[in-house]
Amino acid sequence: MTVYPFGMTVGPTLGIRGSIENLPDIRIRFDGPGRPFDSYTFTGGIAYDIGAGVYVADRAPGWGLGSYAFLIGGIGKVTSDTMGGRRYFAEGGGGLQTGPIGFELSLKFGWNKLSEPVEHRFLSVPLSIRATVGF
Repeated sequence: MTVYPFGMTVGPTLGIRGSIENLPDIRIRFDGPGRPFDSYTFTGGIAYDIGAGVYVADRAPGWGLGSYAFLIGGIGKVTSDTMGGRRYFAEGGGGLQTGPIGFELSLKFGWNKLSEPVEHRFLSVPLSIRATVGF
């Protein structure tokens, strides 16, 4: 969900976005001497994000075709079946709209930090296509 406190018509504006997304399952098995544990499993991962950024739009009135581009940064929380942590993200993309209906394409870089079983980090890079409804 994205909220535009100052509206979005033509030109730059502030956008505040909250999102919930699934993270991919990760299963790794370690082999060899000196390993701290035999396997690592990250399943059922969900990220809860909140961020703010700049939207630049050229939206047409009524049912005319319009477009926009955006760049957002923010923070979030990661939970899974066995562990949790925090994350930072940056997202960029754009979309097309005709009236209240449209679609959006975005790429998000999420830097996820977890502390169990040992402190570690991983990067998630989802490419998203979304249907949008504006009012």
